Amino acid sequence: MFSPVAITLSKKHGRMFSSDKIILSQKDVGMFSSEKVLLRKDSFKWKEHAVIHSKFDSYLVEYKLGEGSFGKVIRCRNLHTDELRAIKVLKRNTNAGKAELKALKAIRQLDADKTNLIKFYEGFNYKGHKCLVFEFLSKSLYDFFVDRKLLPLHVSEIRVIAQQLLVALDALKSIGIVHCDIKSDNVMLVNHELHPFKVKLIDFGNAMRRSTLERVEMIQALGYRAPEVVLGLPLEEGVDMWALGCVLALVFIGRHMYPVQSEYEFIRDDVLRKGLRLHPGLDDPVEERDTQAFMSLLKRMLNVNPAKRITPSQALGHRFITMSHLSYTSKGPYVSLAHANMRESQLKEAEVGRYKTSSENLCRFDSAISCFDHQLEEDYENEESQLNKSFKCIFKICKTLSLIIKTSQQKSKHSDINPYFNSFPSPHRYI
Repeated sequence: MFSPVAITLSKKHGRMFSSDKIILSQKDVGMFSSEKVLLRKDSFKWKEHAVIHSKFDSYLVEYKLGEGSFGKVIRCRNLHTDELRAIKVLKRNTNAGKAELKALKAIRQLDADKTNLIKFYEGFNYKGHKCLVFEFLSKSLYDFFVDRKLLPLHVSEIRVIAQQLLVALDALKSIGIVHCDIKSDNVMLVNHELHPFKVKLIDFGNAMRRSTLERVEMIQALGYRAPEVVLGLPLEEGVDMWALGCVLALVFIGRHMYPVQSEYEFIRDDVLRKGLRLHPGLDDPVEERDTQAFMSLLKRMLNVNPAKRITPSQALGHRFITMSHLSYTSKGPYVSLAHANMRESQLKEAEVGRYKTSSENLCRFDSAISCFDHQLEEDYENEESQLNKSFKCIFKICKTLSLIIKTSQQKSKHSDINPYFNSFPSPHRYI
């Protein structure tokens, strides 16, 4: 009996998979030699009840929350405040966490609570590992969905989630950041018992500036991947809106709307032929009207043409979110429940300025990641040094080649192969 090992397969294995794990036996794993780096044991050794010290605080390790190709996430308790924290411990890799740190620096100007983004507290190095400290959140939307046996959510509940995530996308768009990995695993419930369906967007490990999207070939997990990504077309922040639409469709129908195993099936069956078929028959006319409003929004979020896809600010003004089609004067428990679900999460202001954080929090953030600045500078200097060495090596090769050809041409003046050497282009043209 072989012990199962979870690995993530990539495109080069001939088949596209989502971010979900594929379980293989240890015997099968040998086939995927290019992915062996994902199977190595991480050198970070965590122990329950161990204490980790940072520049600002000390943390008591409680247990591991999860693990991925990036490293581990452990649940800890702040010994100074007694508050729970989630610490992301990255693997020992010079590139590990660079993209996420850049994204965290970019979004530091946003208020995490107002924008429904996960709150970052500090970063520090521990035994050669970069550690990122975040607020502790209850569980992912995916886990919550599985716990309820894939029972679809009601549209009045979906509206609460949709509104909060649209606010998050609107805020990210205001600073030119694209998340690039929105999926049910990266939508976290804050505390469902105390604040039902209060959610936050997490994991900025794949986030990037809009201006850099044109240099990216593949982003997003299958099942949430926008058509323009699959087809290799120019990309913009609309890819996040498509992914959010897939999340909302998942919790509405109880399954992934688009295939999660094959891009070919995605194009053949869903985008080009099947399209949207989600609308069930309902007896309550008010609920029917609300469901139609949700379908209207979802179709605009999942528009195959990214130029016609609805934007976050437009979606926040859609009747499904504003509930303009559900008047307060209407009688019935459905309308009362719908308004009650939205009352706490609905934002009244329309200006993007409401997302800005305070200068005090900005200073705190800058101090929190200052320990990484020197490390990042060293990484960049090492990269630049390696690049300079490569250029110098190429220059020496060209110079040597030039000398060899020159000498050969001089020796061949009295030989029959002179025309052959004269046909060589001068290497000086390339130096």
